[in-house]
Amino acid sequence: MAYWWKPAIVSMPTMTLSLADRGGMLKIEWGDIAFAPDAFVGEPPGKADISLDWGLDSSRSIHLFDGTIIKRGWTDENIPYDLYEPEHAEKVLDEGMDEQNTLDITACASYAGGAKTQMTTRTPHGLSADKEIFVQDTTDYNGGIVVDSIVSITEFVVEIAFTSTQTGVCSANVVSRPLVIGTVEHMTPQRTGQASEEKYYFPDFASADYYDGGVIINDHWTDNGDGTVSRSLSIVDGLTKSGTGNMTTLADVFTWAAARMGLTLSNLHGADVPVNRVIYENRLLVDFLDALAYYCGYMCWILDGVLYLVDRDQDNGVQVISEADRVEKTYAWKMPVKQYTAEWTQRKFDAAAVELVDDERRVVKYMGNSIGEKVALSEVFDETITDVAARIDAISARDAMPTIKLSLPLDRIPCPGQRLEFSDTKGSCNITGYLRMCKYSINYKSKTLAIEGPGAITVT
Repeated sequence: MAYWWKPAIVSMPTMTLSLADRGGMLKIEWGDIAFAPDAFVGEPPGKADISLDWGLDSSRSIHLFDGTIIKRGWTDENIPYDLYEPEHAEKVLDEGMDEQNTLDITACASYAGGAKTQMTTRTPHGLSADKEIFVQDTTDYNGGIVVDSIVSITEFVVEIAFTSTQTGVCSANVVSRPLVIGTVEHMTPQRTGQASEEKYYFPDFASADYYDGGVIINDHWTDNGDGTVSRSLSIVDGLTKSGTGNMTTLADVFTWAAARMGLTLSNLHGADVPVNRVIYENRLLVDFLDALAYYCGYMCWILDGVLYLVDRDQDNGVQVISEADRVEKTYAWKMPVKQYTAEWTQRKFDAAAVELVDDERRVVKYMGNSIGEKVALSEVFDETITDVAARIDAISARDAMPTIKLSLPLDRIPCPGQRLEFSDTKGSCNITGYLRMCKYSINYKSKTLAIEGPGAITVT
């Protein structure tokens, strides 16, 4: 049920939605919200889920926020709460144990009245408090777990409620399974198995060839049916694989990511952008999407259970701003860039040396500016110099666009990527132009919305 809360709200939360200068995911920054001391019947809740709208009534309002508020204080003047959006803690890569460094768990027992579980290993574990381990082959304790405390050289405690005495194995080395996107050369599969067993996790390839020291070895392999493959003959100089993954485009990656986060994907412009990369290091999925979208010239955001993806060079709707909207306009240009640089390492087979070598690759684009900053791409999602150079060309074209800022009445909130067209005839020159919105902030006191984004102007 919706309530008219204005008399009970002492201060509304500030809100800024923005895109980092070298980022691709729009993120929201919130302040706090404060209620009057008599806003609640009884004790104010410590935590609550809220939906916040701004307007005269439900038919004339704009939606601002869905999330959680957490109480931070309680005074005679107000009751302040912090605002939190739903968090997305999903990681890019699946994690598992290092099977070549395992310990047998011989017993699981209740600890601290059942609030925790004590585990016993067959041999000294060498663990310490706060160490992350991985447990598997049990029904109740599978996955990454942090050690709570040490009891003895073969006993440790985890802060997981005791469920059963079922045993299994654990490893002090938590490892991440590589992710293959697009066409890649000589990626290194992750080895599993015991001792000299030639068993490897099979990344998500649609088609691939095996190599030993750069020499193709597609024979004597067995698919174990559990995401691993084994070879009956020993690997001599190091196993690599070259091929094409089942995900090949930006659209494929975002489709997979939305499913991984339990979201619905909205992909307005198709995102048929090739991506070629092996991901070896784990991190938050939202951080990975932030870097990938920027590199590919897209931007993304999460709202109401939907992961949105739009091309930064195409329109997500069009709105014409009239002079009657009491618009204030500002035009700004970034410091010129005099040099763009991208560096990455590619494995390749050296025919002369008859071995695999690291090929250090570099693309440098000089912009013809004697004054300006140097920009180094933090990540590269291609393997060829030609593809990376094309990405830099697109990034430099966007960087050269002016940033246009508009101040509008707080009676609308444009969608990210929406094209806002305007005319400016107040000065000595007539100006027409547009911007694509990638940032806005709300000022409740003045009832205005500050919008900005890259665009273009024509002066006559």
